[in-house]
Amino acid sequence: MGFQICNPRHYPRLYRWMQKLSLGAFSPSIWPDEHPRQHGDIALRPTNNSFTCASCDEPTGWSSDNPPVWRLRFWRMFWDILKYNRRADKLLRDAEAEDCSVSEWLKAQDFGEAFIKDYWLPMAAALWSCTEGDVGKISVRRLLRFFKQHDHNKVFCRQTWYTIKGGSSNYIHAFKRRFADICPRGQLVTNADVERVQRAADGTWEVYYCDSGGSEEKVACDAVVFATHAPTTLKLLGDAATDEQRRVLSQFRYYECKVYIHTDPSYMALDRRNWGSWNAVHNSRGQQWCTYWLNSLQFPHFAKDVFATVVPSHMTPDVFPPPPRDTWLCEPQSWEHPCIDVESEKGRQTLFSLDVQRPDRGIVFAGAYGGSGFHEDGFREGRKVARLLMQQWARESCTAEGHRHEGAQICWPAPVAMERFPGGSPVVREEFLWERLARTILTQALQKLADHVGRPIRLHCAYPPWRTYHMQPTAMPKSSSRHPTAPTEAETPPTSPGTPRKAHGRDENDSAQQQQQQQGRPMVLTVQSPAAFWRMVIGSDIGLGVALQKAEIVYDAGFRDVLRAVALSSAESIVQGADLSGLRMPLVRPLYFVAHKLWEWTRANTIDMAKLNIAAHYDLGDALYERMLDVHMQYSCAVWQPGDTLAGAQLRKMDKIAQSLELKEGERVLEIGCGWGGLSRYLAQKYKMRVEGLTISNDQLRVAQAKAHDVPGVSYHLCDYRDFCNDERNRERFDAVVSIEMIEAVGYEYLGEYFNCIQNALKPKGRCLVQGILMPDYRFDSYVNT
Repeated sequence: MGFQICNPRHYPRLYRWMQKLSLGAFSPSIWPDEHPRQHGDIALRPTNNSFTCASCDEPTGWSSDNPPVWRLRFWRMFWDILKYNRRADKLLRDAEAEDCSVSEWLKAQDFGEAFIKDYWLPMAAALWSCTEGDVGKISVRRLLRFFKQHDHNKVFCRQTWYTIKGGSSNYIHAFKRRFADICPRGQLVTNADVERVQRAADGTWEVYYCDSGGSEEKVACDAVVFATHAPTTLKLLGDAATDEQRRVLSQFRYYECKVYIHTDPSYMALDRRNWGSWNAVHNSRGQQWCTYWLNSLQFPHFAKDVFATVVPSHMTPDVFPPPPRDTWLCEPQSWEHPCIDVESEKGRQTLFSLDVQRPDRGIVFAGAYGGSGFHEDGFREGRKVARLLMQQWARESCTAEGHRHEGAQICWPAPVAMERFPGGSPVVREEFLWERLARTILTQALQKLADHVGRPIRLHCAYPPWRTYHMQPTAMPKSSSRHPTAPTEAETPPTSPGTPRKAHGRDENDSAQQQQQQQGRPMVLTVQSPAAFWRMVIGSDIGLGVALQKAEIVYDAGFRDVLRAVALSSAESIVQGADLSGLRMPLVRPLYFVAHKLWEWTRANTIDMAKLNIAAHYDLGDALYERMLDVHMQYSCAVWQPGDTLAGAQLRKMDKIAQSLELKEGERVLEIGCGWGGLSRYLAQKYKMRVEGLTISNDQLRVAQAKAHDVPGVSYHLCDYRDFCNDERNRERFDAVVSIEMIEAVGYEYLGEYFNCIQNALKPKGRCLVQGILMPDYRFDSYVNT
């Protein structure tokens, strides 16, 4: 079997290593040939990474390539997937949340049976080659982090996966040639069983092994890197292992299974339309296993269907009959895969302590069990121990030469950006409709921007099929006849009479010539992932901002400077001229309208949905807001004067609020949307008010109550303002109501109800103060419609 799939985002180190092995000719290309390219080159091809959960003896189940959209059970599962993605992200963001097992976490959730039994547990079991019962013991934080890193928490826009053309044997041949080139005096020993490793009298290490002929051989070395499983490592070390090494390595467990390479289709889904590359299959007796369809995953040129069925070791042949022997393509193989249960997590946290890794003694441990048990994990752990050994040798070298070595470090070269498959034939990749749609919208917006600034723009898609689009300005810039970043007349330094005018220290002619050259140079925008287009379809300009933040879109310095200058000089024209929403495109308008209305319906600011909306915005971790806000954690505009600090400007705003409300000592004040409680505490402390604050954020309530434990006259409620103000017990209770930058989150259709609630809570002749963020008039109609 060997290595199966990878992609540059999730396997960056392994990907760069394969590029080096291919001597610069690394290229994901079309499949046509079955033989490795000359000179040890490695070529990749895109693979189908579909997943299936189905029965082998009943026509039930589903496949990601053939989803049963007509079944209600499927849509229940799909809804739970969306809910699970939100909760998984929240758990990973909460660094203080205690880790637990998967089974414990699932019990605390309200996911349906379809999600758990037909999707989540089977997918995790297929990835780790274990049973669903074993998945229940896995560390939920480690599992969710792995799923997030590998796009398993995504419904759309997953990465394209690749496999090595010709199988892993091509990788091995390329590695041997590369090893011979960079280590001419090195030796590769294959097909050898290592028996033991022991310390020699002179302090070196001796490795004893049996070669392919059965005779025992010995090799002496200064250091040994153990890239074997943890139990195997302890067995080889024997008495040479320290107590700490035994304690840590013994915490790692492994899933044992047997693998059959065969051609019997009865171990796949009964309905061939549900066949996928990864198949979590079960039968009517409740037995479960995983079958890889190798034709879809790695070898499409096979004339017959070839499968790899992975069966847990406890399912013996009398319990689970193996495939018929006449369908075997080779003898069964035994596999072991590292567990990532809670106990093993403790070992991973201490694996790289100096009490375990002993480069000073020439003993280090590298293996995929240091991560999640996959190829990238093994590669990463190997690089870590290589650094440990080289740093140790650097210190010893400094000591031998009589130099100070306390701070001896190895200087590693700066990472070089990996080339995007130069010289290779393009990958055959199908573009999705939404991808074409978003690219059309983006190119039209960039064309308007090019016309606006008078400079060409180049849009490059740095993923298959590697397309580039050029936008040339069709007219003079709309803002001015010159580049928007050029100095204005007022910026030009004054000159004395009779001397030629200068522009920032250069002759005017030189400046004009440089400006003309700059105007002809294209600004480059590079799309690194098709996910950026999906974000723009569903999120418009917000989606573009998220894509920029996630580095799915990168741009050069010229593009950044032009955007900044244009936004500062003519914000209104750029908003109206280069709109990314696509609403002005006749073909896009119906699709965008339906999509937006569907999103609006699912995220409407009802009482039930408002809490989810607020949690997505504010429950991101208190440390983030404490770092960016003032000491009172005021998440709203301040009242500034020259020389103010943020804290001083926020104090001035709170004083202005109190003065505008004409508050008197002892009056009762209601704050709608109290945030972290900074204003309510300030009013209670300085103006002796009795203040009640409303929030629907659990994190905000916890922080507000903790900060106000010694402040008299302040109380907080985890309650929606509509429930609170419409309660008969709270009618006409308050002398004043204050709501600071809460109105923006209310929603246009709920504004009437919002003010009615305020009126219900106020006493006759009570006062109300609402602070909000304004918008230009020309944007109001768009705001109302969206």
